[in-house]
Amino acid sequence: MLPADNPQGAEQAAARFADPRARHYWDGERQFSRRLGAGLGVNPAWDIYLAYAPGDAELLSPRFWMHQLPIEHGQRLDSEAWRSAVKQMLRS
Repeated sequence: MLPADNPQGAEQAAARFADPRARHYWDGERQFSRRLGAGLGVNPAWDIYLAYAPGDAELLSPRFWMHQLPIEHGQRLDSEAWRSAVKQMLRS
């Protein structure tokens, strides 16, 4: 979400979080970010972590999300809580 962000930088960042179950997207025009942010009350959406259960198709409705933003709502990123929530989703 910085002016210097580009597709190549996004590819490099995605490679650091490589997992066959993960999907990474480049949103250069920030269309998805604005739509998702409006739904979550974080506009635009950035520094957020979204989790979807296997088979979820609606990207605008994550099952679980956390953030690193100066906001009062939503859950602040906590690696243990994130890990626990994702493990629980994968078991169901």
